Amino acid sequence: SRPFVAQLKGKVHGILAPDYALPGCPPAHYNSVIVARPEISSAKGAKMAYNEARSQSGFFSATGSGAVPRLETGAHANSLEALLAGKAEVAFIDAHTLRIVGLPEDLHILGRTTPVAGPPFVTARAEWVAPLRDALTEAFDTLDPEAKDALGLCGLIELDKPAYAALAS
Repeated sequence: SRPFVAQLKGKVHGILAPDYALPGCPPAHYNSVIVARPEISSAKGAKMAYNEARSQSGFFSATGSGAVPRLETGAHANSLEALLAGKAEVAFIDAHTLRIVGLPEDLHILGRTTPVAGPPFVTARAEWVAPLRDALTEAFDTLDPEAKDALGLCGLIELDKPAYAALAS
């Protein structure tokens, strides 16, 4: 969602955002789960693994936590591996990703970040927004329930620009 309001601002138009019905999150929003090694009880001062420095869920969501970014891993699953290997002490993992890959047995959850609007499907062409919205809606409506469950996809939501305002700062 950060690229939508930062790097892509003014270049693309949001269509619909996927809703994964994440615990404690409004529709089409997500948060990060703060995952730590067993001996860590606070993110403050902890060495942090992060997927990439442009990531809302893996990097910017840690702002104000006191965690110290130390290791860029390239993916949330790699950040979990870094924790297990002792290369880092804490990681901020996208809640939907963690639901899919699961919490490794030797790690624990310290908390969750404040929910933010999820990244939408986008197009560079304004005239394509309506037809793509219709096509995505039809695709979702005809998607097999087992596929929806496998993806954790509960719906598609149209979020307005104010929903992304918190990410712009």
